[in-house]
Amino acid sequence: MFICKSQDYLVTKSGDTIFGKIELKTNVFVFVKNENGKQKFRAGKVNFFQRGDFRFVSVKTKFPEFLLEVINGELSYFVESHLKSRYTLNYRRKVYVKHKEKLYPINVGNDEKDFPPNHILPSNNSINSSVSLETFSSNDIYSSNFKWSFFQILGEDHTLSKLIKNNNFSIDDLEYLVNLSNKALTNIESFNKVIDSTLKRGYAKGYVINSKNDTINGSLKIKNRFILSEKLKLIDKSGNEFTYDPKELVGYKINDREYINDIINNHRRTLNKKIKGEICLYKDLENSKSYIKKKNSKYVLVDKTNKFLELLIDKKAVYDRIKANDYKTFEIKSIVRLYNNAQ
Repeated sequence: MFICKSQDYLVTKSGDTIFGKIELKTNVFVFVKNENGKQKFRAGKVNFFQRGDFRFVSVKTKFPEFLLEVINGELSYFVESHLKSRYTLNYRRKVYVKHKEKLYPINVGNDEKDFPPNHILPSNNSINSSVSLETFSSNDIYSSNFKWSFFQILGEDHTLSKLIKNNNFSIDDLEYLVNLSNKALTNIESFNKVIDSTLKRGYAKGYVINSKNDTINGSLKIKNRFILSEKLKLIDKSGNEFTYDPKELVGYKINDREYINDIINNHRRTLNKKIKGEICLYKDLENSKSYIKKKNSKYVLVDKTNKFLELLIDKKAVYDRIKANDYKTFEIKSIVRLYNNAQ
């Protein structure tokens, strides 16, 4: 069936495609509005719906709900919809990895009590049921949930499993890990070209760009989550060790995460580059504000004034679609990708 790329649409479990304006309501149902009126659809009756550049897939967690599909592959990666209530009893934010119809929920947080031992101990039918908690060090408890997921999927002896266990990746690298896993499972030659199995424990492949604009490649010490106030420790290709203040660098990269320091409104800001392309999307690490920027243009704040939309006017079809479907500022990733992917 031909799918019109210029419209939002929903596909039901029975295979019907319904075009129209998608109105998000909760993580369990949406409305589709078109010339035939307004229809309500529960997640259990829907395969997925497309809104902008984002696809929300119906996935059965404890119940059928819409999850945002980040990666679709042999390993798929989903995050919870922004519409999911955070006020339910004992709520813990989760992301999900799916492999061969099995769903792996991964807790997101920095509290060790979120990851009690029983979260990583294998069930009786686990593919690695002989592995015990002692396989992981006490320092791994924070991330044992996401480590255990990849451990089960890839197997104990896989190069990537060993690197994950060796703390060469953190929970900040989940999307990157899913992409690497898909390379490993479908194209081992491509995987071998991008992986470094010689990394020292607790170090990630990366670089820093110093104040002289020199790029120094090597490996950077990482922890479970990147904290801007901590010094960056780098080992260069010759084995020399250096320590840097992140705020004094021009930029740096940890695994596939890129960071830059730049001037916005006469103030030096530390930004994480979220999307590359004709328009780049950045997130300020100190105040969580988002900015978009074209080459040689100024940073434009993404806020409810919608002034950032002025950067999109040169692609009228995209601009009109954003306005017609009332895309929100929290959908900025979808908006930027929609623009960058348009011809």
